[in-house]
Amino acid sequence: MAGCGNSKNIVSIDKNAEANIFNDALLALLVIGKISYPAF
Repeated sequence: MAGCGNSKNIVSIDKNAEANIFNDALLALLVIGKISYPAF
């Protein structure tokens, strides 16, 4: 993964369960359906 070589922690959020990012992530969140974020 370009640009992530020196990272201590990688967190990924994706809708695709087959996404390659999940192989390298310390914490992975698979999204099923729609998510909404509250306004800060």
